[in-house]
Amino acid sequence: MGCASNANSFGVQTGNPAQAQNNSGVLGGCYGTAPFRQVFWEFFFAPSGGDLVQSFTPMGATNGLELDWAVWDMGTSAPNPSILNCPADPNATIDPSPAGNDWPQIACNSETIVDAPKGPGVGPGPGGGPNVVMLTAGHYYALGVIIDDYGTGPSFNFQASLGTIGGVAMDASNCFDITLPLKLSSFGARVNNCVVNLNWISESEVDLKSYEVESSVNGQNFKIVAIITPSQPNASSMQKYSYQDKNPPQGKVYYRLKMINSDGSFTYSSTIPLKVDCNKSLIIVYPNPVIDDILNVNVTNSNENATNANLFDSDGRLVYSNKIISGTNSIDMKKFPKGLYLLQLNSKGEKQQFKIIK
Repeated sequence: MGCASNANSFGVQTGNPAQAQNNSGVLGGCYGTAPFRQVFWEFFFAPSGGDLVQSFTPMGATNGLELDWAVWDMGTSAPNPSILNCPADPNATIDPSPAGNDWPQIACNSETIVDAPKGPGVGPGPGGGPNVVMLTAGHYYALGVIIDDYGTGPSFNFQASLGTIGGVAMDASNCFDITLPLKLSSFGARVNNCVVNLNWISESEVDLKSYEVESSVNGQNFKIVAIITPSQPNASSMQKYSYQDKNPPQGKVYYRLKMINSDGSFTYSSTIPLKVDCNKSLIIVYPNPVIDDILNVNVTNSNENATNANLFDSDGRLVYSNKIISGTNSIDMKKFPKGLYLLQLNSKGEKQQFKIIK
């Protein structure tokens, strides 16, 4: 997420339930080896000491989302951005120094209470009370918001509040440079003519050695599909990439990028789930119930023929009609009242229906 003082501009954060479950215990400390799927990171400097207070609140149709959190003390010196590791892969060590993870974990919460706001200084904590986190003046801190192994998805959304230290709201004085050597601004995938097309954009690639394109049929055991070297060594400007997997597995398949730095450290991109079937159209509709008034329809076609989409309300009235193509299509349901809808999709005579809840 970045600097904690920017929480007001974070917007709603979206977790990915397709992330594999991890039990490695690299989060350490009081969080221990409890299973988790994803970690969102924020950082801040404490010019003065005092209680840290910040809430993380599940949003929308959370489907049993449990948010946990932990705080690490990074000491009196800002971490070197060239080695700072905020892993999308929770199996990677947080601090890749020769001595291992040198950051002491000073506080955490792993209470199994779903769909409830949590955070330092916010309940529920041990015994139901708030967690008190005392910060030391002049120290740098990392805070991880942990998507626990609960909830049914299809995505997990939460909102971060603006944090306070000793009752004073964070501002620019709490920020420090945490720009990482590699910043991936987008990663997408679609299926056309039985070929998976992967595209991604990086904003900077300082000390990047290579990308490894990986795929998996179960979302946990990945194999290397291709190795892509940077377009320009140590590029600090936007770079665009694409790759075609011409022999993808049939059925459900997951893709991700492993981004390897020159020193051997690495991070992972988000994981993208797809369905591949060369014999018929496959469709994924999400999120259902609808979140933030947007319904996504991911169509996997064996060709480029358009799919006719018709949306009916509970009284059978046609409220939306359009042609959608292979890939991800979005239907704006902002103007539709809450209730039950029926989505009908027709492609080359093949019809599918989905009940949609808003």
